Amino acid sequence: MAARTNLGEILESYKYDLQAILLEDAHSPLCPGSEFCPTAILDSVLQGHPLWARDKKTLMHGAHLPVEPIEEEPRLQDLLEAIEFGNHESAKDGPKLLSIFGTEVEKGWQLTLPISALQHLPGAVIGPVGIVSQDSIDAFGHQLPKDRPIHDQSLSFGSGQPLNNRVIEDELTPCQYGFSAPSISLQDCGSALDLPCRANSALKIRVQVGLQSRPLQG
Repeated sequence: MAARTNLGEILESYKYDLQAILLEDAHSPLCPGSEFCPTAILDSVLQGHPLWARDKKTLMHGAHLPVEPIEEEPRLQDLLEAIEFGNHESAKDGPKLLSIFGTEVEKGWQLTLPISALQHLPGAVIGPVGIVSQDSIDAFGHQLPKDRPIHDQSLSFGSGQPLNNRVIEDELTPCQYGFSAPSISLQDCGSALDLPCRANSALKIRVQVGLQSRPLQG
């Protein structure tokens, strides 16, 4: 309860500007881009990529989803209806839900907020949580069952304007599908022939250059 009260007080002191809170501490695992090296370092590697300008902005300020605006009154009504609705049936097993989201919170992938604060967050919308079963693999490639949480942003409440219906698709970055692994492997094989002493380090740089380890701040 103390933690929830403290978080509520922090939100109130920042006038419920969640983005300002997350950006204030660059060492927090909740800060955008916290798992990556500073963009000044990544610039030298990725500046030629066509999507780097967008990704750099995301790492520095957080992701942006282009959506059509919704009037404040129907948005608030939808929010209250969503709170009343709760989660989907698949996500009403309390212990399972806590187990899944506990891990996500510990790793800084999720932030739990008090329900009392939701009505004060500018533009906030709620997507009921569900849990779907899927397969994953372990470090040895063995197939394992895994429960994955989802946020249902297609469920329509009173306004009839769920978030997914308001997305401006023309402003989304097109998805490009292909096979990057074979081309990377071939390129690395070529490097191994030309520069046999540097092949291993070159391959490691591909994987490690973007990531960094940061200690959690106590």
